[in-house]
Amino acid sequence: MKKTVSFILKALLIALSACSDDFTQTPTSPEIEESDGFRISSFNIKKILFLQDNYESVRFANLKTGFDRLSSFPVNIVSKGETLRCEMRLAENVNIPDGIYLLTFSGNDGTPVPGKARLKIEGEKVIEADEAHSSFSLRKGSGTQEDPFLIESERDFMIFLDDLRINELTNGRDVWFRQTADIRLMDQSSLKPGRGYWGYSFAGHYDGGGHALTDMFYRGADDPSSDSQIGLFPCLLDGADIRHLTISGVNISDVHSDTGTLAGKSIGHLNIADILVQGNIACNGNSIGGLIGRHEKGDLLIDGVRMAMTVEGNDNVGGVVGCFDSGRLTLKNISTPEPHFSVTGNNGVAGGVGTIKDGDIHISEINFSHVVSKQDRDIRIIRTTGGEGTGVAAGKIVNLSSPARIESVSVACPVGGIGETGSKIGGIIGMIDCQQSLTLSKCKVTSVVAGRHEVGGLVGHLRLCGGAKLTIEGTASDNYAIPDDSAAEIMAHSSAGGAFGYFEASGTVAQNESVRVALNVTTSEEQAGGAIGKINNCTLNLSMFKMTSETMQVSGKTRVGGLVGVAYNATLTGDAKFDFPFSNGKAAIPSPDSFSPLFKGIVKGYSNIGGIVGHGENISMKALSSGGTVTSTGGDNIGGIIGYVKTKGDSNVFEDLTSKSMVTASSNENVAGIFGCFVCDEYSYVTDCINFGNISASDNAGGIAGLYDRSWTTVGNSIRAANLRWCVNTGEVTANNRVGGIIGYAKDMVISNYAHKTSIYISQC
Repeated sequence: MKKTVSFILKALLIALSACSDDFTQTPTSPEIEESDGFRISSFNIKKILFLQDNYESVRFANLKTGFDRLSSFPVNIVSKGETLRCEMRLAENVNIPDGIYLLTFSGNDGTPVPGKARLKIEGEKVIEADEAHSSFSLRKGSGTQEDPFLIESERDFMIFLDDLRINELTNGRDVWFRQTADIRLMDQSSLKPGRGYWGYSFAGHYDGGGHALTDMFYRGADDPSSDSQIGLFPCLLDGADIRHLTISGVNISDVHSDTGTLAGKSIGHLNIADILVQGNIACNGNSIGGLIGRHEKGDLLIDGVRMAMTVEGNDNVGGVVGCFDSGRLTLKNISTPEPHFSVTGNNGVAGGVGTIKDGDIHISEINFSHVVSKQDRDIRIIRTTGGEGTGVAAGKIVNLSSPARIESVSVACPVGGIGETGSKIGGIIGMIDCQQSLTLSKCKVTSVVAGRHEVGGLVGHLRLCGGAKLTIEGTASDNYAIPDDSAAEIMAHSSAGGAFGYFEASGTVAQNESVRVALNVTTSEEQAGGAIGKINNCTLNLSMFKMTSETMQVSGKTRVGGLVGVAYNATLTGDAKFDFPFSNGKAAIPSPDSFSPLFKGIVKGYSNIGGIVGHGENISMKALSSGGTVTSTGGDNIGGIIGYVKTKGDSNVFEDLTSKSMVTASSNENVAGIFGCFVCDEYSYVTDCINFGNISASDNAGGIAGLYDRSWTTVGNSIRAANLRWCVNTGEVTANNRVGGIIGYAKDMVISNYAHKTSIYISQC
């Protein structure tokens, strides 16, 4: 009690000294004008409140009031002698309530401009502008960058916190502090009865000096009124800079939301560097981060975090940041110094940032390592309990404002759900769905990635619309999803791929870069692809995937492909384009050795199984070559290139397709070297296809197509023929019934008057 009374007396003395300051207020000459759909609020402030010439770099005026409310407005500043004329531009749907505000400025790139002022606003007019005091009573230092206040003991830190409470408007902005010893954090139960440690919002500069703040304890009751914004600082505000600090012995439980070791929430423009966090956050709340729970409205730079935390929450849970909501995020140099870390949540779960909503992001140099043995393949270090969006760099990315870049990310820890739980799970990104381009560079995954639906070695769910572009920078030695001596594979109920679980990109995809993929891919049901589980609405050169492993396995029940499980409305191309060589006016068959297969491993399943694609509808395929083994366990539609394809209309083209795959389905129907089952309703174009591999089936076996079906129609009495030409088979074809060198069973159309019309043309084969 004596300590509490002394702090109160000290606060009163500081407040009285602030009130007695002889600062002379500048006449503000406030005005409100209308201009081009905006309101211009103009006022004067003294130039001495800011560095003399810094106003020239100012682009935004920031008004802060209350605990964490910050608004930014474009501003024009004109120098008039010893005063500055500030012209804030207010949009039509924006208003400024009456009240007392802290005014700060920032540049075009969000960099805070030193200086601050206290404003009184009425009717959106600035009627008072004077100095905003920051009064601290620490014994050593003056609070400048050259002579910071020194925090040398537990007592000093308590004084520091109490001074922050008193300075609730400025929160220590433009004041420097340096910690000079390890300090144990004391409970402040008189402020939060029974809870433990409690801090105050901060906007200044704090240098930990390489020292530690230890034993931060807080036990909540999941009460939104008191158990939100929990951390060393409840809120870090515009201008805050924290560096060279260890926070250890963290034990936070049963909080409601917005909780992190360093800050429950952050807002505005902040810099954080060289931080080590150790301990445990366990709750069922939302926006929970190992460092910061939630950030909004501003630029957040985090450079250098060593994460040794166990972090548990519900939605938006990150090892570094739980939720990033609008602004510019730079996250780099994030590592796990020891294997004692984990992140668990439901929706939006990541080792880096759980959920990113709207912003400009650059994530780089992320290294998460917790190697597990093959016997422990069911362990998940970055874990979802059943929701969507789980990854290491980011769990969910939605509605970006500018192109995103993620580079130099290394993942050697298991990611996803246990027992086929959770969807949109990736080693690097769980899901990204936006209209901005994405660049992935030097991304490496060597562990288990598992879940229920849309699971990928790099990205679980990728959807870039509005012409957005995907770029993969680097070679196959820079970007890969491969096994090492530990547990490493892709597992799901459906839609699993070695690189992408679901892939949709309306813009271009870089054609000259590559990703090496060698992780085994397994689904318990459908849509398993060595590279992509499901692809939709895009054009993609599959040669970007380097899949040279002869032991890699892709398996599932149905719709299983060496590269793509299922494809809709897509054009899939490669680099295996060829022309038949001519000699003395005769065409010759190219050598099998002249083709380099995209896939050399093992594809196996029940039905709709292919060496390149398992199942495709309304697609085109060009210049693709397959190898390896394609095996079925009892179903139909098995092909060396594609198991089942259904085309509609006349825009689907299949050319320059070659297979050296051994296709084995001895008890199955519709088995072939290129197309297991080819179904079309209109004119289709198949040309320059070669099968070199041997085929084994029960019925409907062909070198090029097992079943070529032209009987399905949606165009009335149309008899436009399906054309198959310049196709060659050199492999052995073995079956019980309906066996052909080119087509096993050609099934054409019967129109409404039962008159038979020829609708399949086979020529020059």
